[in-house]
Amino acid sequence: IDANGVGDAAHPRVVIKAAGRTHMTKKPTLATTSSLLWDNELEIPVVSESSLTIEFGDLDQVTSEFESLGSSEMNLLPLYKSASIDVSVNLKHQNELGEMIDVGKFQLALQFVFQGPTKVAFPRDQGTVQSYIPGDSETITELAKNDAPGFSEFAIKQAFDKIDLDKNGYIGAAELRHCLVCMGEHVTEAEIDMMISMLDLNGDGQVSFRSFKAMVESPDPANDDFSYLYVPTRAERDQGNNNMQEVFRKHVQAHSITKADVLRAWDALRRSALSSRRGSSTRFDIGYEQLSELMPQFGESSEIFDLLRSDTDNAIDGRQLVMSFASVFAFSSTEKCKLAFDMFDVDGSGFLSIDQIEVLLTCTHFSKRETLKKKAYNLLRLVGEKGTGGVSMKALTAGADKFPSLIFPSIVDQKV
Repeated sequence: IDANGVGDAAHPRVVIKAAGRTHMTKKPTLATTSSLLWDNELEIPVVSESSLTIEFGDLDQVTSEFESLGSSEMNLLPLYKSASIDVSVNLKHQNELGEMIDVGKFQLALQFVFQGPTKVAFPRDQGTVQSYIPGDSETITELAKNDAPGFSEFAIKQAFDKIDLDKNGYIGAAELRHCLVCMGEHVTEAEIDMMISMLDLNGDGQVSFRSFKAMVESPDPANDDFSYLYVPTRAERDQGNNNMQEVFRKHVQAHSITKADVLRAWDALRRSALSSRRGSSTRFDIGYEQLSELMPQFGESSEIFDLLRSDTDNAIDGRQLVMSFASVFAFSSTEKCKLAFDMFDVDGSGFLSIDQIEVLLTCTHFSKRETLKKKAYNLLRLVGEKGTGGVSMKALTAGADKFPSLIFPSIVDQKV
């Protein structure tokens, strides 16, 4: 190290911080009035970190307190790509006037050694990669061509298994982040969440091989809707969730219900709720007779009513009825989001809470609320605005365009 503040340090040390851990050198091997030399080796474990912090300072031998005299942030991505680097780092320090000043240079030799599960190799060490050095041409030896276009299922399974580090049969966010960082890609949490959500069909935050294979074989994976891959659990099938969607669809066809009928039904329900003296949580509840009076255009709807009501209640939330009908029609995502906010933002806050999101998803997924809690949480995590605990209409509309299968999944045979 060549530093202007060398003489100010009675016991000079270098501290390297990464992954929440601090690593400190011993005393320098060689010291002069203007430079210091350490012949120390530090082993620093990293998982998905893309940078580390280097500090030069003085260690108080009595109190063991470390006074920083200069520091710098270092990007690790070039190291991941080339395995070893010698780099010169400029050290800066904030003076009494609040100015950042140069205090010296630090010469550092780094070597990256990959350790992973059995049969998992660092991308740089794969036999097919001929060069992975920044600035060099990166070429990969051509794989044997299959008779059919694209990748074979065996090749896709090999790629999936290399990302599935814990070998549980699924790819999670942590595994994807680890592999991308090791490849030299600096990705944000939001980008990781978006990648996972494209193929996370049941809202559990993981990607199955079936979904991964469909993505690899898709000619346009960024815009494809993979919701058709979703296979309901046994519990969902037993609860008749798929049957619920079919009942609504057939009811629309049998009674020639139109989009205009759905909007008239919401207007009638809204006016009825405004005149009600009940609390905000129950003012949209209606019995079967009130349903027939408010929404005669829906025809004889006892089967629909029985599907939505609980075993212990003789009333249903009229909003769930209307929104479920709306989900059968080809409303645009903007129209559906506006309708959702008109219905469920009862306090006029401009945000949908996690509870309101759960109710909305029961209508658009034709599923029981208890099976959608994880989807609602993931939606809030992906598009919710920090500090609000909710989702604004603008965020919901943007989320509906980015994650259509999460909010407004496509309805099979939607020709009504």
